[in-house]
Amino acid sequence: MKMNIDLKIRKDEILINDTCCWICGMRFDAVNIVKTMHHTLPKHLKPQRNAVVPICEKCHEDINKVDSGAVQAMVGKMLASMKQVKYMTMHVLSRLKFSDKNDDKANVKR
Repeated sequence: MKMNIDLKIRKDEILINDTCCWICGMRFDAVNIVKTMHHTLPKHLKPQRNAVVPICEKCHEDINKVDSGAVQAMVGKMLASMKQVKYMTMHVLSRLKFSDKNDDKANVKR
């Protein structure tokens, strides 16, 4: 497969243009193959520089489904971890005995 790459470098993005989808290899001049541009690093991560590559609409939908599922799973794990840390902290705090300065004075023999 011959690649016809046009590269543009901007301050925060590297735009890569091609005549084929970078995932499935389908040519964009084929019937019903719609060209879209995909950020290789999710924008919500706020990367300092990102590459944008051409992919077909079908591949873009598939990638976004996987990315969304991964983000949802990560958030679920974080929430579960936070609940576990909260439970452990509360458990430890309930078992700690805090001494009062007055208690120390009362126990001192004179």
